[in-house]
Amino acid sequence: MALLPGGAGGRGRALPAARGPGDPGQRGAGGGGAGTRQRAAVAQCTSPGAGAAGAGAGAAGAGAVGESVRSIPATVAATEEMATLASARLLLADSQLSDGPEAAERLIRTSLSMLERPTPDAAKAPLLAAVYGAARHVEDTALLHRGLAIASDFSGSMVPLRIRIPASSLAAVVAYKLRVVGQYPSMQGDLALLSDECARGGLADAAVAGLENVRGMIELFAGDYRAASECFSRSLALCSRLGDHRTVGSLRLNLAICHGRMGEYRHATAFCLSAIDAWRHVENSWLRTWAICWQAWTLCMSGEDSKAVMLVETGLSEVPSTRPCWVKQRIGLFIADLLLLTGRSRDADGIAHTTFEETGYRPLYAGEVGRVARWTYRLGRQSKMQHLHMALAETSIAPGECDRLDRAEVLASIAGARRDLGMEWFSKQSELSVELAKLPEAVTTQLRRLEAIP
Repeated sequence: MALLPGGAGGRGRALPAARGPGDPGQRGAGGGGAGTRQRAAVAQCTSPGAGAAGAGAGAAGAGAVGESVRSIPATVAATEEMATLASARLLLADSQLSDGPEAAERLIRTSLSMLERPTPDAAKAPLLAAVYGAARHVEDTALLHRGLAIASDFSGSMVPLRIRIPASSLAAVVAYKLRVVGQYPSMQGDLALLSDECARGGLADAAVAGLENVRGMIELFAGDYRAASECFSRSLALCSRLGDHRTVGSLRLNLAICHGRMGEYRHATAFCLSAIDAWRHVENSWLRTWAICWQAWTLCMSGEDSKAVMLVETGLSEVPSTRPCWVKQRIGLFIADLLLLTGRSRDADGIAHTTFEETGYRPLYAGEVGRVARWTYRLGRQSKMQHLHMALAETSIAPGECDRLDRAEVLASIAGARRDLGMEWFSKQSELSVELAKLPEAVTTQLRRLEAIP
């Protein structure tokens, strides 16, 4: 639910098996020779005036790619591989990151290949940060597992702090995207200890801002919205001081989500408006539409449906038509939620059905598993869609496979489907009660308004 690097796996199903570690020496498409264009790319990326790459909606901190490339020592940046890395960074920046999966993969493969071989310590942190900044735009499971393994290797206590910061941030982001956070029970505490170590050392740069953003994501994963908001606030303060305006918008929206889930709708609305303002001049950004949707959601939850309806119409008019499927799925189903909240249930069902026709029923983003399950259940209650009920009734969701709120939504959907089909459903209802008891009371009210709890 938080903005992520997103980002990001299909829930209610077993995690797809990795396709293997890949070739450690692979440089990715477009490696080529270090020609004139690549040398120019290195020069632009390492020049003081080079702009940072945008952040987008996720815990992967904004500016990570541009900042990392600029900070790589000149002796390393002169190599052919760094020319490829710099060239990929430019492609990412030109496409505002979210439109550049091929460039993101090229950037990650090059960085990981360098990290898998003897590399100067001065280059490790920038390379890890580059992978961290691009990981949310990649869906290659094998590549992500490869990144997770390397990040874990560089997260040990004997590794220098400057390397551990991006490595730990990368590990958390990729674990979230792969839906394996539950396999790392100490992650929440380890990130907190790392944050304390940064504070004692007086570190307050972009890497630390990214770390606090990731901490917020993991706290949100656990359902502790208060702790998450504190982490996001610290990251926001750092990013504001560093002039990272794109990430400022993401963090403000993360704060809006936290306050909204706690039932603090006035604060949530204020953060939504400030996020929209931060993205006002970002062309073709789906993030602004996303923030508008959340603003409408907070208005619905606070009883201002008439204002919300106007914003829903704005959201409908701004749904990107050329964005990746995962963006279309997120926004389409969120707008369906808003239509349902404002009493337009038939329109809501229509939007959800159209969205699934285009994107399929598999969740395409790690933070949307609950919403996908909820709409699968709702549509499955229709006579022509009962096959969805059958599939949902046989679904399982393991603890730690998704964040606490998503797990509650999935369990509610499974329980409802099993009850409707005359199957045993009390065990899922009991699991649901346990999850809801660990979430703010406002969450139960919100799910009831969405007709999500059986």
